[in-house]
Amino acid sequence: MRLRGLVNMTVPEGTKSDGADFRILILAPSRPDGRLAAQTLAPSRLPVQVCTRLEELRQEIAAGAGAVLIAGEALPRGENADPEVWIGPEPSWSLLPVVVLTGRVAPNDLAALRRLELRPKVTFLERPVPKRTLISTLRGTIETRRRQYQVRDLLAERARLHQQIEEQLSQLQTLYDSAPIGLAFFDLELRFQRINSVLAQINGKTVAEH
Repeated sequence: MRLRGLVNMTVPEGTKSDGADFRILILAPSRPDGRLAAQTLAPSRLPVQVCTRLEELRQEIAAGAGAVLIAGEALPRGENADPEVWIGPEPSWSLLPVVVLTGRVAPNDLAALRRLELRPKVTFLERPVPKRTLISTLRGTIETRRRQYQVRDLLAERARLHQQIEEQLSQLQTLYDSAPIGLAFFDLELRFQRINSVLAQINGKTVAEH
C-alpha cells in the first residue's frame, strides 16, 4: 500500500487515538506505510487504527469504526473482493464509509474497484492527495457516520420503548383478566374492543362473540 505519494510531511510519533465508533481504520499491509498514514493524519486529531491484515480489519470494523481508508492496490482480491465480504455484515442503519486512494490501476485491482464503485458511501481520491483534501474528506465521512449512529440510537430507543409498552400491556392484561368484576373497552361507536371473561359470562356470550 503506497501512501508515500499522499503528502510530504513529518509529525511526531506516539499520537494517541481513541473512540472506537469514530476510528479511521487504515488497511496497510506494509507497516512503514501504515505508520506514515497514521502520522499524516495525526494533526487532524482523528482517531486512527492501522491494520496490516484483512482479518484484523474485519475484527476492527466489528468493534466499531468511523471509516476505512485504503489504497487501491491494497484492496482485497479474489473471493474477498466483494465489499460485503471484507467489510462484513452490517445492521440496517449502517453503511460504513470507505475512502479509496487511487492512482495507476493494475489489472488485478480492477475487479475490486468496480465492486466498490457500485457501493454507496465510497469516495475515490486520486493520488497525490493534498493533506487538507484528505483530512476534509475523512471529516466528512465521520460526520456521515455520526448521523448513522444517531439513527442507531433512535432505533434502539424505539425498541426499548416498544418493549416497555409491551410489558405494561402484559401487566394490564393480567390485571384485566384476573379482575373479579366485569370489564370491557368500547370504541367510539360503542363496539366491544376488549372484554374480560367475567363480563362475558354475565352477558351469556363468549369473549369471541362479543
